[in-house]
Amino acid sequence: MHTRYGGDEAKVSIVSGDVIDGSLSRRVHARAAEHRAVVDISTGIITLGSLTARQAGLVRDWVELHRGELLEAWQRASDGDPPGTIEPLPPLLPITFPPSSGSPSPRPHVMRPLFDDGVVRDIQYVHGEVTGAMVAPLEDPSYFAQVRVDVEAGTVAWPNDLDLAPEVLHDDYEVENPLGFYDITPDRQTA
Repeated sequence: MHTRYGGDEAKVSIVSGDVIDGSLSRRVHARAAEHRAVVDISTGIITLGSLTARQAGLVRDWVELHRGELLEAWQRASDGDPPGTIEPLPPLLPITFPPSSGSPSPRPHVMRPLFDDGVVRDIQYVHGEVTGAMVAPLEDPSYFAQVRVDVEAGTVAWPNDLDLAPEVLHDDYEVENPLGFYDITPDRQTA
């Protein structure tokens, strides 16, 4: 079994017959790049090992989405039968730039991504608010305007590979440290 999303591939294997604290453990082993982890099927929590935050989130989402199928597959494996396969996560929130804007950056330090659900956002970078090698090039409006869609990652990126989480751009949740990027959309727009 495996799941793939956003260019990160996580291979997930059913583990059957493991006994933890006197009872059978329903868990999967997840591998992504050089990271390995054991994930509890009923909670999606990593019980052993580690994954990057992005990998852990993807595996947790996949386990949550397919929990029933995973438990059935685990039972088949425990009975000595092949566990079968489970569909990967669908790509989340693919991003484009609206053709009507003519540019991904309609004015200096502002980008306007369009999501596959029709939501359009105006995202502004407040230059000078954050320092560091990755964000320093964004101070130049012509560099900021080089923002592009990274199809593999499912988000926007710049030539130095700085990218932003699509869920944050979509405004699904607020982050504690927005790295100088703010949603300045007047009202929730749709294309």
